[in-house]
Amino acid sequence: MMRVTWTASFRASCLHAAHAMALGQVAADVRLAEAIAEPVHALRVALQAAAVPRDALWRHLTGLAVIVDSLRDLAERALTKTVGAGRAGQLTSRLAASLAAVESAMRRAAPELDADLLPRGAALRQAWDERGSELLHAVVRWTDPQVVVSEAQVVLVHPFLGGGGAAHLPYNNVHIEALSAAPLPEPVLPELLRLTWLLAQLNLDVPVLSEHIDGQRLPAVAELAMVPVTLQAAEDAGMARLSLETLDAALQVWHIVTPPDVDPVEILWRWWGTYLEAQPRWHVAFTALDRMLGRPAAP
Repeated sequence: MMRVTWTASFRASCLHAAHAMALGQVAADVRLAEAIAEPVHALRVALQAAAVPRDALWRHLTGLAVIVDSLRDLAERALTKTVGAGRAGQLTSRLAASLAAVESAMRRAAPELDADLLPRGAALRQAWDERGSELLHAVVRWTDPQVVVSEAQVVLVHPFLGGGGAAHLPYNNVHIEALSAAPLPEPVLPELLRLTWLLAQLNLDVPVLSEHIDGQRLPAVAELAMVPVTLQAAEDAGMARLSLETLDAALQVWHIVTPPDVDPVEILWRWWGTYLEAQPRWHVAFTALDRMLGRPAAP
């Protein structure tokens, strides 16, 4: 159903850690966080001074990390996609230098980091080979055949948060921390479910599924929409239950940033119940979730 290729990336590990720190997330690897704190702070200040949309830039940087070779090219392409070619030309050198400083600090602190990632991820890869297709088939049953991409790349990164990752919809790749066990708290959700949740988001940017959702909001809505879908697929496979408890746990351990002033668990539970009862087309339900989150659909 989906052809998945696997790789490990030091650069993606750096970007993942830097983004987590920029968001104020709590690092599990405290030593590494301390080692890169200064260049990450300088990078955050530079982005703020340049008034660059940070969420969009981080998505492009991490998604392109395994596609573009040089740091300068990475900075230029990510900036061009975020603020346009004109402003990218003015900002590229500074961003590339800031990224290089983060990489240098991380390399000094963890020189063998990238060598450990593929062995760390072996258990997850085996679990995917054994049950990934089963979970994706269930995802399709509950959504739409067009939801699942034909090919995707899984990028293993250092477990900076003790469980983390993100989907990069324009690039058909995801990055995920290479963990040897599922993070707590209870209920424990297998890392295979995090990977399924990430991969299931990748085709939600096709127009037939998301044409009424603003492109800047789309990644966040996709993250939330695929939580109950993934848990429902896991329940079908006998791996977990879909409940208020597991919804709340997934939002926590998958480090999903939710909109302010809403109860995401209540909204997702109500949205999924309505979806099961009314059985609309997936794109209709997807747009409805965007509205329920307090963001009107794009005209």
